[in-house]
Amino acid sequence: MRSYLIPVFIAFLLLIGCSGEGYIEVNNNTPTAIMVSVNNAADEVISPGDTSDTYTISLMKGVVNNISVEASGEWLGNYLETVSLTDGQTIVHRVNPQLADITVMNLSVDSAACVIENYDALFFAGDDSINAKYAVDGNVLVESSGRYMFFESETMSWLPSFAYRYELIPDACEIQLNNLHPNRAIYYVFISPSDADSWGEDKLGDDILNPQEGYVWKAEDETIWDIRVEAGDTHPDSALYVYEFYDETANLADITYIYEFPTIFTPVAESASSKITGPVNNMMKPGSLNKVSDHVLQPTRIEKIRKVDAGKAGLKALRK
Repeated sequence: MRSYLIPVFIAFLLLIGCSGEGYIEVNNNTPTAIMVSVNNAADEVISPGDTSDTYTISLMKGVVNNISVEASGEWLGNYLETVSLTDGQTIVHRVNPQLADITVMNLSVDSAACVIENYDALFFAGDDSINAKYAVDGNVLVESSGRYMFFESETMSWLPSFAYRYELIPDACEIQLNNLHPNRAIYYVFISPSDADSWGEDKLGDDILNPQEGYVWKAEDETIWDIRVEAGDTHPDSALYVYEFYDETANLADITYIYEFPTIFTPVAESASSKITGPVNNMMKPGSLNKVSDHVLQPTRIEKIRKVDAGKAGLKALRK
């Protein structure tokens, strides 16, 4: 034998001595059929509960060999796992479901949005629903909001292979104040629960409602609201006048309630607030001794939303 062939022959013998075999079987533990590829072999379809044929894998002796298992199916996401295999070993690799079947239902008459974990946001029309499968791990963050819903964030105990229904439930109404006065602008607006002893802080902020303009707030449902308006002409040195409205019925969710100024408001007195220096906040209401102190009440939610034309309202609107 020529001398240069000796090292090649030795390497060949070493290779034979170091080569071995391992064996992998794949079990489908999902509710539907899956397609599996082991170590980049041709795809094999496995029915629910069944186990694949045995894959014989050539590998190196004396070391741990990492063998890829890829799978796809109705209850799987991007399934790619690595199986650690040694010479002579047989492993049954179980493919478990990764996804849950989630139906999100918008129970409001108007729009809503929902985000499940890191997926794209879902947008809903009124009385709409969306069904899809999502990767879940038993600890799923869900965030939602809507025209008649306050922002909500909660963690759901959703597990793979199960079907779940998540409802977007309206918990807010809209308060729309329309300025129908022919020549007075509204500078400050106070909206307070009827059982509170003070008017709280101005809810209009930097905005001014001129004649034929309106403003919308999102407010907590099942609450009776009182409204105080301070209005005057547009001259910076002129006085402001107080108008109040005390409601008698609670506002329900999923409805826009329209309050027309000055139609339903009662003139009270000249205001102590200033157009220049700002409103006088936290004024006491009449009969405050018979009401509950604000710091005792549970906080009520009310959020500024948008300015509107006084003639416009929501899909479902009621005038007070």
